[in-house]
Amino acid sequence: MVYIIDGNHLACRCFFAVDPLQTSYGKPVNMIFGYINFLKAFIKRFGSEHHYFIAWDAGGKSWRHELYPEYKIGRQKFSDDFYEQLREVKQVVRALGIEQYSIENVEADDIIGTLTYKSRKNGKRVLIVSSDHDFEQLISNGVEVLSPSLAQSKEILKDYNYVVSKYNLKPKQLIEYMSLTGDSSDHISGVPGVGEKTALRLLKANANLQNIIDNIDNLKFLKNENVVDAAESLKDKIRQHVETILLTKKLVTINCLLPAIEPNFEKRVFHLGKLIRHFKRLEFNRFLEKIKNWEDVFDEASLR
Repeated sequence: MVYIIDGNHLACRCFFAVDPLQTSYGKPVNMIFGYINFLKAFIKRFGSEHHYFIAWDAGGKSWRHELYPEYKIGRQKFSDDFYEQLREVKQVVRALGIEQYSIENVEADDIIGTLTYKSRKNGKRVLIVSSDHDFEQLISNGVEVLSPSLAQSKEILKDYNYVVSKYNLKPKQLIEYMSLTGDSSDHISGVPGVGEKTALRLLKANANLQNIIDNIDNLKFLKNENVVDAAESLKDKIRQHVETILLTKKLVTINCLLPAIEPNFEKRVFHLGKLIRHFKRLEFNRFLEKIKNWEDVFDEASLR
């Protein structure tokens, strides 16, 4: 089994969810504390015999920014404190022996997609750990998505049946669905006036996105469970925004074929000495008092 963690997403959750905490010399460490504590609990819960990967956004503009300058425009900017703690998290994770992946100007989404695809090709089941709904397109009988929470009772496990039940679509169809609706979280435009219900009814009536584009003059629509001719106003909306639809499809599709990313299934190396030095520097005295627990979880993981 392979567990792939959306690194930046988890960092954001920990940064805002964990109460302010700092060292005696004034260094904020709340996100670091929450992050590595989550990792320890997570691996202890699911089993150290599995593979654990973390994918990071390395910064810089991705191909999506080049293709669509408005991509993710208006996203919240984080403080220097966040990025300083993020650098510390990566150092501690390195000491824990968990494999980390990042490429400059490449989004973590595409790294996660590639790790997922290549892990499945290797015959392994995959659980993606993220609340980003974009990963629902990757769900299959061998791939699930866990929307995490610091409170385990609030987690959501998304599998194939979850997607079909929520959207009345198969996971791969979500790409075509978002091609019509856009993705507001990433500031990606869809077809103006085509919301979730309209997009779903179009796909159900026309089978797929390509049929919608190829047969605009004879566009169909699902109304009261019956397939009828679409209204002329809806045909005009689609006709006027074909280029937008095709661009949006490219933007929302996760790249699963990055040649530079290869999942490492070799045994990991846990660095107890480095971990102790990090804990001392960060004044995680509670962790130091129970260092044997950390060794039991992470050192065992490196031996299998």
